[in-house]
Amino acid sequence: MALLSKRKATMAVGFFLSFLFVGSVFASTRVMRVLAENYDLDAACIANNLDFQSLTDDWYAEMRANVEFDSEVIDAFDRRWFGDASLLGAGALDIYALEKNNVVLVGGLGAKVIPDDYFTMMLNLSYNSNCVVRPNADMYLGDETGELAILQVIASHSMTADDNVHSTTWNSTFKNIHQIHGFHGDAAFNTGLAANWEQFATDAFSESVSLAWVDNLGIDSASPDGDNCPVAYTGRSSLMAVLNALANENYSNYSVFADPDSPAVWGQRAVSGCDPREAEPW
Repeated sequence: MALLSKRKATMAVGFFLSFLFVGSVFASTRVMRVLAENYDLDAACIANNLDFQSLTDDWYAEMRANVEFDSEVIDAFDRRWFGDASLLGAGALDIYALEKNNVVLVGGLGAKVIPDDYFTMMLNLSYNSNCVVRPNADMYLGDETGELAILQVIASHSMTADDNVHSTTWNSTFKNIHQIHGFHGDAAFNTGLAANWEQFATDAFSESVSLAWVDNLGIDSASPDGDNCPVAYTGRSSLMAVLNALANENYSNYSVFADPDSPAVWGQRAVSGCDPREAEPW
């Protein structure tokens, strides 16, 4: 199930579904920003100099102005920060990192693995087993403390729909997390989009976070090779719950939405016709 197109159509869906949401509370939100900016020159950890920090500084400033607690890690982490102990063993550290927060933004170099069709993210370490994060093998999200509600991933192919990469990657990770956001195809890291990220943070406290994600970051010709195609993804107990979450859940009210510990229905909000590099048009 998908909600498509830009603000006019998606706002109509949100208005139609607004009766489903009752009440709103300001959450004592904890936010974390985790960025892999640089990569070792290595056969597997690709040499790259990205600028996620400049891209998201205004987003982070807006978040810090509205939340109870914030933290960030830049170029000092590895796969174990993302891993669940039941999957990676005693060395897993997600309970001390991602799972301590309500909203987490992660930036890294992403790729689509062929032929297995899942998303993976490379970190800034020398080539070893901790160089690559594989969500479908390493992560259960929201299960440790029940705190992690929204994960947002700035990485190419983090929500690619071709060959069902997004569902193969993320469905098994939903253990009480509410929403995961990413990008279909290649993501644009152009620091000229910093104002879009700031506006996204502003909007996501008062309107649907999924709508804010696709409206502010869905950009035609964001790079010379294609569009920027954000996707918001969720799994819930019913179609009605999926639609309600995509239409109404945001940074301020997520705590009044039920934790989806065993989703049965999946849905996403995306930009109709969005045509990124390295993926088919949505």
